[in-house]
Parts: sequence; C-alpha cells; structure tokens
Amino acid sequence: GNNGAESVSIGKSQHQPNNQVSGVNKLEAKTSNFAGLGTPRNGGNNVESEKLLEATKEIVKLMQEDYRGRPRRKPPINNHVPRH
Repeated sequence: GNNGAESVSIGKSQHQPNNQVSGVNKLEAKTSNFAGLGTPRNGGNNVESEKLLEATKEIVKLMQEDYRGRPRRKPPINNHVPRH
C-alpha cells in the first residue's frame, strides 16, 4: 500500500542516491509477493503462513529502518597515492 510511497518520499527528502530507494521498493515488492505465495492452499497450515506473514512484515519494517537514514560513504583516505 502506501508504505512504498512513504519510503520514496523519505528517501528523496534526505537526498539519498536513487538506486537505494528503488532497491528498497524492489525488496518490498518481492517480499509482499512472497507473502502472497505463503497463503495456504489446503487450509491446514494456516498458523504457519500467519507466522511467515508476520516475519515478512517485520523484515520489511526493519530493512526500511536500516536504510532510511544511510549517510553517504566517505571516499578512501589515500586514494590519490598509487599502490605499487
């Protein structure tokens, strides 16, 4: 739903590189797809699929928290010195 839109707007407001934002969205799409595949076909393993769905939501939430405020990586210090 609107979780993807939220993470995009947050990413833009923090001037993140675009590829990171799209990466989070791709992951989210994959996991929600995965959760859809986890629905029981015979109805016997309903509890298991519930657990799977909860775990999937948790993972997506944690990854969004992790990648929300990523600072840019500093360049290597001695980059101008040639290695022999």
